[in-house]
Amino acid sequence: MTRTATIIAITGAQQGAIARRFAAAGWTVRGTSRTSATAPAGTVIVDPESGTGMSTAMDGADVVVLTLPQDHRAGAMPRLTHAVARAAARAGVGRIVLNTAGSIDEHSDEPLFRDLRAARDAVRDAGVPWTIVQPTVFMDNLLQPWSLAAIVNDGVVGYPAPVEARVSWLSHRSLAEFVLAAAEHPGAGGREFRIGGPEPLTGDQLGAALAARLDRPVAYHRVPLDAFAAGLDQAFGAPAGQRIASIYARLERDGDVMAVTPADHEMLGVVPESFASFVERQSWQL
Repeated sequence: MTRTATIIAITGAQQGAIARRFAAAGWTVRGTSRTSATAPAGTVIVDPESGTGMSTAMDGADVVVLTLPQDHRAGAMPRLTHAVARAAARAGVGRIVLNTAGSIDEHSDEPLFRDLRAARDAVRDAGVPWTIVQPTVFMDNLLQPWSLAAIVNDGVVGYPAPVEARVSWLSHRSLAEFVLAAAEHPGAGGREFRIGGPEPLTGDQLGAALAARLDRPVAYHRVPLDAFAAGLDQAFGAPAGQRIASIYARLERDGDVMAVTPADHEMLGVVPESFASFVERQSWQL
């Protein structure tokens, strides 16, 4: 019997990788989008604020996958999550898999972490079986224009993590593997998993892996948090910069907070790809 997965906001990069992996595993994939302009055929158009169209998108779904969006308006993440969770409960969905798209600080009073915790609580309290994955930082971020140009043209990989911080970078491909496992594993219900790549890397190790692929020196440069935040505010509007910068400020207090061990996600049975493997399969061209 074919299983059906509804992928919320299917046009996103993480969501697209997840949708492709579910389809490759034989699932019927249905997506939602705010607009039909860039959505694949069969996508259900929904209003994420009101939930209009959400029940249609979830009708007959075995699993709903929600990746928290980069919407940094106050309370936007919890509002969306509540709308999705309510619709899933009404539709009788078998499981919600929540991808928090970043790790949660359980104690910080920063606005981003308050919203992440509130979104998680909305899923936990929905009355629908759930599984939650908390990824670290994505390798695919290095392919974005603001990062790729510096790597290719200047031999510099810039990121706001301290150079000595150990980060278990995760690819979108491996994220999709984890989400599929979270949907399929019978023992994953009611569990949260910290997910990341197989090896925690310092900034210098990151640069060395890129240098080996490009066959020329690549140096790691720590982008100051204030400059990082200002750039994000320019691109996405305030308060995105301050909120996202708070993720990396944690690394100043604890350089291992994004170092994931296999025990964190052993139940799911996923072996995530290494940074070297990710680097090798990219063209590294503008």
